[in-house]
Amino acid sequence: MSVTSALKILFWSLLTFCLFAILLEWRLRTSAPLKPYIREEVETSSLRVLVLGDSITKGDDHTKASYPNELEKILNKLPLKKKIQVINEGVSGAELLDLYRGINGYLDEYRPHVVLTMIGYRNNYTTAYEWIRNLRSYRLYFIFDTWLKGMIDSPNQWQDEKSFFDFVMSTGFDSIEYHRFFGARLRREKRYEEALNYHKKVIEKYPLHEMAYLELGQVYSELADLEMAEHYFDTAIALNYDTPQGSWANALKFFLYKNLKQTAKAEQHLKSVIKKYSNSPTKYIFIYCELLYTLYEHERELDKFTAFIEDVLQGKEIDPKIRLLLGRAYDQTGESKKAEYQYRMANRVEQQVASTNSGQSQLYRQLSRAIQERGILHVAVQYPRQPIQQLYSWLGKESQLLMLIDNQENFENALKSNTYEQIFVDRFSGDFGHLTLKGSHLVAEAIASRLEAWLIGNGYFNCRKDSNCF
Repeated sequence: MSVTSALKILFWSLLTFCLFAILLEWRLRTSAPLKPYIREEVETSSLRVLVLGDSITKGDDHTKASYPNELEKILNKLPLKKKIQVINEGVSGAELLDLYRGINGYLDEYRPHVVLTMIGYRNNYTTAYEWIRNLRSYRLYFIFDTWLKGMIDSPNQWQDEKSFFDFVMSTGFDSIEYHRFFGARLRREKRYEEALNYHKKVIEKYPLHEMAYLELGQVYSELADLEMAEHYFDTAIALNYDTPQGSWANALKFFLYKNLKQTAKAEQHLKSVIKKYSNSPTKYIFIYCELLYTLYEHERELDKFTAFIEDVLQGKEIDPKIRLLLGRAYDQTGESKKAEYQYRMANRVEQQVASTNSGQSQLYRQLSRAIQERGILHVAVQYPRQPIQQLYSWLGKESQLLMLIDNQENFENALKSNTYEQIFVDRFSGDFGHLTLKGSHLVAEAIASRLEAWLIGNGYFNCRKDSNCF
């Protein structure tokens, strides 16, 4: 085949693809709106609370640990005239734009009386490719992706690792994310031999992707194979340290040592990581600092923590979250003046950051208006341990028309009497992560305490608050 003929075939192939994409987008835009995937039946006689958010809201499908589930239990213990149905529509990976684009579909389907939103953490991205996210075809892909991940996570599908690997390879759904979901399922079901074989196949397919090595390292870690777990975690870190996967590999390496009672090795690992990245701080350095904090706190040696962090980060710009850690450490070692200084510096930086994201602010306000224009109460819930001032800044005057839920003080207090692992499953965001049952209950209690007054004011109680039914 001549070069000219090959170029012609390539040209017509690209043209056909572009025309197909344009026609698909046009058809989706001129047809009925894409509705969300409905997971719950509406109980028309109930008082409906719709909860929207990302994986923090979705919770764990297997243990059923989620703050919407806990909220429903708490609210239905109150002496109400109607049963309360809390509808959980949290979607892993969801962002503020996803909620805004789909809000009318959710409201039409569920006809809620109250809408809770916990969203915004994932939205610190540039808007250069936002036009792609606005495409209906992209939204169609997102719905399909969510459905397929749910299928992969189901124990009734693909009973062995070979059948799933053959499926993704033969259908074109070959994605590291889908491999990760299936591998996590094998680990959860304690099918370690299959998990080892599976992840080794994935590494052959993706030899330069840190996620493949991270997942295999986790299998060896659960098998308490120190040498092999270290090897695969180190490989993931070497491939790309400044990603969530590289950061998590460093954290998992710490937990590996900690679980094997090698405290000195865990301490040395964290110190070396913090020193290594202190000259060009990555946004994940806070994770390592907090892990070191918890280690010294357990050993009652927080004076070592403050001395080390102050020495390593001296003269450098310090993350406000690290300043808060220093403040807590100084509080516990009785150095109140140093603690006050760190708190003051942290709050100053956080207020500056909260006021800069104008695009996110505008989107959040539009979402809130879309809810309130239908006469529905909008409750904006802040993430655990994050300052409520951020929500006030984003929502501006809109914040006076809705209910805001603070989850900073309640979680900080809980962490004084509980370990981090008792409240959070992981550290995917640094200072917080996905919630355990206890963590979910903390969020639910914060919401319920504010909703109770609204329920009383709107006549949903069977009796007055000062009567004997309380």
